[in-house]
Amino acid sequence: MRPVERSQNYTINEDLAAPAPETIILFDDVFTTGCHFKAMELVLKKRFPDVGILGLFLARTVRMPEDDEDDPLAGIFG
Repeated sequence: MRPVERSQNYTINEDLAAPAPETIILFDDVFTTGCHFKAMELVLKKRFPDVGILGLFLARTVRMPEDDEDDPLAGIFG
């Protein structure tokens, strides 16, 4: 699933959206393809276009180059 498709699974609780944050940090346990991060970033950028969004990940999955052919985010995150 691509980030745009996955982003449709996420919503923002508008009761908690005001005041707008200055910075948003998304925490995740393992960074694999970045799809979940990019999807949530899309949702948050749409709601808070002028707010910086950062990701903090506890670990990263090491992928082999041949795995990248099916990865929609290959090369984006290094």
